[in-house]
Amino acid sequence: MVIFNSILALLAGVGIGALVTGIIQSSAATIVMAIGFVNVGTMTLSQATSVIMGANIGTTITGLLFSLSCFDIEIYASVLAFILHSLEKMALIMAQMN
Repeated sequence: MVIFNSILALLAGVGIGALVTGIIQSSAATIVMAIGFVNVGTMTLSQATSVIMGANIGTTITGLLFSLSCFDIEIYASVLAFILHSLEKMALIMAQMN
């Protein structure tokens, strides 16, 4: 159960990093904020690492969505495919844990 909680915490950090990067459109700003929070003592280094990974993923997803719009592919279809793929991966991880 402890491993499950730590995995959830890391995934939450990745999600927050991707979300903040998507909102402010700057992974560098997200990374600088995470490093600043570590210096102040608000975050641990492992938490900041997951946020930084999320910032990099957020940048990649943002670029991917912009490139898909050039091909007239609906963003909603792309997001739905991403969510379904993520849910499938999470189901596989959960099955392996049991």
